[in-house]
Amino acid sequence: MEAGNFKAAIRLICSDDTPAADTLNTLRALEIKHPGRASDRRPPCDPQYNSHFTPIQISSQNLYKALRLFPPGSSGGPDGLTPQHIHDLLTGATDNNLQQALVDWVNLMLAGLFDKEVNEVIYGGRLIALQKKDGGIRPITIGYTLRQIAAKCANSYVIERRSKELQPQQVGTGVSGGAEAAVHAMRRFVQNLPIDHVLVKLDFTNAFNSIRREVILEAVAAKMPEIYRLIHAAYSCEPIFTARRYAKHSICRRRVSVCVCVCVCLSHSGIVSKRLNVRSPK
Repeated sequence: MEAGNFKAAIRLICSDDTPAADTLNTLRALEIKHPGRASDRRPPCDPQYNSHFTPIQISSQNLYKALRLFPPGSSGGPDGLTPQHIHDLLTGATDNNLQQALVDWVNLMLAGLFDKEVNEVIYGGRLIALQKKDGGIRPITIGYTLRQIAAKCANSYVIERRSKELQPQQVGTGVSGGAEAAVHAMRRFVQNLPIDHVLVKLDFTNAFNSIRREVILEAVAAKMPEIYRLIHAAYSCEPIFTARRYAKHSICRRRVSVCVCVCVCLSHSGIVSKRLNVRSPK
């Protein structure tokens, strides 16, 4: 409430989730939610020295746009640095040194130029486990703000250039009011459901973490090579995650994985098109 994010405050008040106990059982449940790499995983394409994967580079305008995309009161990663901290520092700066340093940092991430040891830290985050009403565990990952800025820049770039290609198979990413429109359309369809027709809703358990990582990498390489170096850097290291008093290494877990929505849409678009025989608009 103090930060002005009333939507999040109401969601918290109405939620039945409670913090899970800080036990090894909770840690095991988090590990099950985030499986490691498959033993038969196909090796990803190495973007080094490959001009096909020329990365996007941002300007200060893109940096400020990414900062505005954070909801008010957004938390920070393990280092405690929040988007508001960066915004306040930039607002009070007397020169452009900090601004340029942040732009350079993001461009290095987008180019995948950090060493593996650095990637293991910057692509990591804090793991928080919530106890769901049905007894299950709801994992929440809070990544480093600097990493999130790079991801938001990449997301914006993809959405501006590829969102139309992903329609109508999906309306949740890059479509203003798309999810709400889909709900209203389905409600109206059900109310006027023709005889001998049914409406099927599929809800995949642990959907994002069930996608094979090479499928995501191959989809990004084929459809959005400009952000491939960023995604490859995230998926080729083992980020360090902390769960209260535990430290856990994994392979690209949940929201800490960059560009989640975009990656899911790119990897699923071909499958959905084949199953539904839907053609994307030109």
